[in-house]
Amino acid sequence: MRKIFFLSIFLAFCSVLKGQYFEEEQPEIALPGLSVKLIPSTMIWHFPAYSASVQHRLLKDFSMEYKFGVVFDTYYFSEDDIYYANKDGFKSSVMFQIPVFKRENHLSYFGVEPFYNSVNFDRTRIFEISCGFNCSYFTEATYGIDRKDAGARINYGTLYYISKVVFVELSFGLGAQVSTFIPDDRKPVDFMFEYGKSGLSENERRSAISADLGLKLGFVILK
Repeated sequence: MRKIFFLSIFLAFCSVLKGQYFEEEQPEIALPGLSVKLIPSTMIWHFPAYSASVQHRLLKDFSMEYKFGVVFDTYYFSEDDIYYANKDGFKSSVMFQIPVFKRENHLSYFGVEPFYNSVNFDRTRIFEISCGFNCSYFTEATYGIDRKDAGARINYGTLYYISKVVFVELSFGLGAQVSTFIPDDRKPVDFMFEYGKSGLSENERRSAISADLGLKLGFVILK
């Protein structure tokens, strides 16, 4: 009987603790009602950009994010000053987000992100041009290229709340894109061969995998 008595006291004590610490209603975390984000991860690679986004929640479990970046001219790779010089243009996308995993201070989501980029840059190559029978000469030409990308990615991301109004967001996106490359009239037309890095041909339409690793610093405007 004594063991049963002490066991009953112990179970009652555990029940009080559970009600006090575990069954207390916690505020449900959600995507912010309205937030702005700075995106430092877009400031690298061949076409770096100063980017920011605005995200707003339309429904309890549905949100949209609008991202825009302005491409700036700098070089991270050894041959960028030859093949990707004098860069300018913009990058843009819209993401439709649905939260899939919620905890007290972080939230994960899936997102579908159609995007469109328009970038201009200069490229320098050596061209061999015919000057008649058994005759040719070499010339160096710098010309402009208008590149446009259109595609879509599936994203998985997580928001980590540092405070009630500041969060860090990590995301990874994978999808596909179609790119067009249109050179301007500074590029020679009647040439025999062009020399330089392979795999950078123009006047064509190319399909490719599109991957994106994102790091964002967000600020909650409205909960």
